[in-house]
Amino acid sequence: MQKYIDRLTTEWETHGKIIIGADFDSTLSPYPTIENDKDIARCVNLIKIAQQTGAYVVIYTCCDPGRYDDIIGFVTNNGIRVDAINRNPIDLPFGHGSKPYCNIYLDDRSGFIQAMDILEAAMYTIRAKQNIKNSSFQTF
Repeated sequence: MQKYIDRLTTEWETHGKIIIGADFDSTLSPYPTIENDKDIARCVNLIKIAQQTGAYVVIYTCCDPGRYDDIIGFVTNNGIRVDAINRNPIDLPFGHGSKPYCNIYLDDRSGFIQAMDILEAAMYTIRAKQNIKNSSFQTF
């Protein structure tokens, strides 16, 4: 798993920000197909901290576009800024297909716990480096 943490950390350091792709149902919001409220709470918390550290958030979902306003409202009410739904949040020289480019994807159907572990480890590495970097400018 360390190689994935290292890759994400390097991308974060290189670009100053990463793009997190997050599914909606059963990832950011409860859905009746699985009982995973603790995982959802952890995911929401990680994303909020990642946004403070430097991250865009793309909601990628198979939901009908008619739900997008409700999704944005729900996520915003839970403290997450939505940068895009099902598209790239910024102009990129790649990633112009139907799948948005993201540095990491969080999805209850695909290694959810492992992806959160990778995001958490990389995020705290970046936060530690930011604190060291910022503290070096303090005068006593």
